Amino acid sequence: MTRALVSPSSLLPVCPSPSNTQYNTGGLQSTVSGEQQHKTQRKASIGTILNSLDFDAFEYTYTELRELCTQIFENSVLPHFALNRKKLDVLVLKTQAIYQHVPYHSFRHSIDVTQFVYYCTQNEEVRQFLTPLDTFIVIVTALLHDLAHCGVNNPLLAEIDHDLATKYPESPLEEFHAELAARLIQQTECAVLEALPTNERTYFLQSMQKLILATDMSHHFSIKAEMEKRVAEGLSPDSQEDRFLVMKLLLKCADLSNVARSFETAREWAKRVVEEFSVIGDLQKEARQQATTETQEIQKLFDRERLDFPESQVGFINFVAKGQFSILSAAFSSLDHILQQVNHNADTWQQCQKQKDQHVLSFEQNLRALGGVIREPIDGALHKADIIKKPLEELSAELQETETSLIQRRLRAQQQNASTEKQVMNQNPQYVTSTSDKTKKSDSETSSTNGGGQEKKKNGSNRSSSSFPRIVVLILGAACCFTLFFWGGKRD
Repeated sequence: MTRALVSPSSLLPVCPSPSNTQYNTGGLQSTVSGEQQHKTQRKASIGTILNSLDFDAFEYTYTELRELCTQIFENSVLPHFALNRKKLDVLVLKTQAIYQHVPYHSFRHSIDVTQFVYYCTQNEEVRQFLTPLDTFIVIVTALLHDLAHCGVNNPLLAEIDHDLATKYPESPLEEFHAELAARLIQQTECAVLEALPTNERTYFLQSMQKLILATDMSHHFSIKAEMEKRVAEGLSPDSQEDRFLVMKLLLKCADLSNVARSFETAREWAKRVVEEFSVIGDLQKEARQQATTETQEIQKLFDRERLDFPESQVGFINFVAKGQFSILSAAFSSLDHILQQVNHNADTWQQCQKQKDQHVLSFEQNLRALGGVIREPIDGALHKADIIKKPLEELSAELQETETSLIQRRLRAQQQNASTEKQVMNQNPQYVTSTSDKTKKSDSETSSTNGGGQEKKKNGSNRSSSSFPRIVVLILGAACCFTLFFWGGKRD
């Protein structure tokens, strides 16, 4: 029996009002005031951030992440292509809107991947292998590669006979992302490819599809073997095949780049990965309990009751990620420092495994009891209900939405559903487990709820998520009084 796709009650992250947005770009605080001095300082700070492996996507609001993304295009793409800047802005805005409120595969992840790709394309060795068009392709692909990700994996979709697995039996999620990305980038409002000749546009779309499909982890080791062979033989910048392989290598490494960040940042990404995996395990248990035939046990990696947090990270780095970054280091020796950071993180996780600190113990305890302790908390029960994304047909209305209506809808969502991290932490002291000294910002990534526009507290009670400004309340009150007066007059 095919399970219908569940529609989340809210798909949109909070969009702070442009009039009072606060920027935190590497310690620089400024309001969006339009003052040239602030703009110049912020731009310089953004340039430093984008050219650093220490980029921490958790430092920024979604508004700031969009600005960072736009700056990447300004630095690497706009000098070579006469793109319509307005359409580029709408593309980034719509991309944010379509990404879901899942712990890991969110808009924040897409910007993290995009920044890593950009960072690598600024390397002189890498630049020898990429034409401006190649750079354009791999950066856009990084931004869109997980578009509308539903927070589960392909094996689960196949196991529950999901619509996506029926439509795309080979690589359900990746084919879904690729089709949606192609549709989005060719819409009139987002048509940044209109600046390209027809042949380059065709090459762009074909390359983007192949690159997104290469992110399917079921093909990881076969792709890795292919890359190792070609790098050992020697890559040639004159070979289009080798240039495409470099694009694929960059995207594959970027997709795993959370393990190459500073350990503190890598740990925050690891929490989100583990939370998604745990929900996958929960859904697998539910599906297998309903099965009439004998079923196998849930893998330890997906079982929140048996998961060893540090052990899972050591295993992932050693058996999956490290090999990919070793290829990058072998191909481009000047990027060897990335592999060194991966090795450092693996060693740190190894120490955590031997002697778990309070941070790890607290996370594991809450993961088992409440669905995880992450900087932007996800309610386990609500997350499981909302985790499956709508099919392509139901996404059409969102894809066709104009920029104005999109912004208006997101501002309404902010007013109605915003639940900031500060509120959550005040109500749930157990969330304060990070040893970080840095101030992190929350975008209320978990503002989506079921039915009544409220999220359940971790203790089972309801958490208020309304934050109407006083003026709005007064206006609504006046409107209600007028309505009552009007209808009372009609009855008389």
